[in-house]
Amino acid sequence: MGYMQPGTEGVMERTRHQEPEPEPEYTGPMRGLGDMVHKVLEKTGVAKVVKRAAKGKDCGCAARRKALNKAVPFSKG
Repeated sequence: MGYMQPGTEGVMERTRHQEPEPEPEYTGPMRGLGDMVHKVLEKTGVAKVVKRAAKGKDCGCAARRKALNKAVPFSKG
């Protein structure tokens, strides 16, 4: 390992000070395909990039999630 200058931060120090990611609005059981896609996008970080690119405007994610849940539900009934 290389020598670090006094007062500098290593990679571990920078990641330790990051803010925790916010919880998704629905944490119950998955209702359909929309919830699965949402979870995958949250875990991979894509959702964070989309929200940043939307700059506070509605990106339509909630409507697509609802439509996918309705089209491909996971419940029996």
